[in-house]
Amino acid sequence: MAYREPSAGELDRRITLRLRTDVPAPNQGLDSIFTDEKKRWAKIEPVGTAVYTAGVQTDVKITHRVTFYFLKGVSDAHEVVHGGTIYRVRRVADMNGTRRYTILEVEELGPQKSGGGIYASVESYLHVEGFEDFERDAFDKKKIRAGMRKAGLLVTQHAQMNLVLGKGRQGYPANRTGETVNSIKFKVSRSGFMVKISPTLTPAMGEFYPAYLYYGVKQGRRPQKLAPGKGIGRKNRRQAGVRTRLIAERAAGEWRIKPHDNYMADALEDTSEQVRSILFTAFASALS
Repeated sequence: MAYREPSAGELDRRITLRLRTDVPAPNQGLDSIFTDEKKRWAKIEPVGTAVYTAGVQTDVKITHRVTFYFLKGVSDAHEVVHGGTIYRVRRVADMNGTRRYTILEVEELGPQKSGGGIYASVESYLHVEGFEDFERDAFDKKKIRAGMRKAGLLVTQHAQMNLVLGKGRQGYPANRTGETVNSIKFKVSRSGFMVKISPTLTPAMGEFYPAYLYYGVKQGRRPQKLAPGKGIGRKNRRQAGVRTRLIAERAAGEWRIKPHDNYMADALEDTSEQVRSILFTAFASALS
């Protein structure tokens, strides 16, 4: 399918393209390392319902398209930041094969925030087929929140079942103490139009080891601060590019803890039809 090339005036959103690498942090969550940042003027447009629905069925959700002047080296390991919103790159293409524009199909992840985590999110009504044309104020938020809680509980229970029945097989972490199973909780957002399900840090954990089990841990230490006088300038920094090289070398090394499969994402996928039915009923009831 041939795409219409945007005019210069349509490239009116200032975006940042960046390569993200997550490494386990000693506290709850992860340290996110961003490299290869590039600024571009771009066009951002939401996709239609049919495209989004097809994406859900293939487990590659597409919520927006981002178009900008042709740029080499962009991959699905990058993410797009516009304002306070992050988009995960799902597909990259040379628009119409002319090397004039790059077009990205992306998934909106929501507000920008530090760190990361293993989570599944049941997203807002904007992606529930049949309700795209309604403003949020048209819905009874108590009924929406009730539907989101019901969906969150369903996915939570399924994620817990994945760990208990998996017994360390099927790529899931072994359930030795039950602490990770019991730590899986859900929380409805303040607006009521999203629920997030994830493991949480418990007092018995000490450190947030669900992140270590999912993302894995490489051999060797992460680059530490230099001893006084060993760096350059008043801030005692390494030479340009040295820290990035050290991080890349560690990332290419052997695993101390190999990454495990994402039981949260599998739980959301396994219950997707039930979740869709719960939300459709909730939204229909909230309009009456």
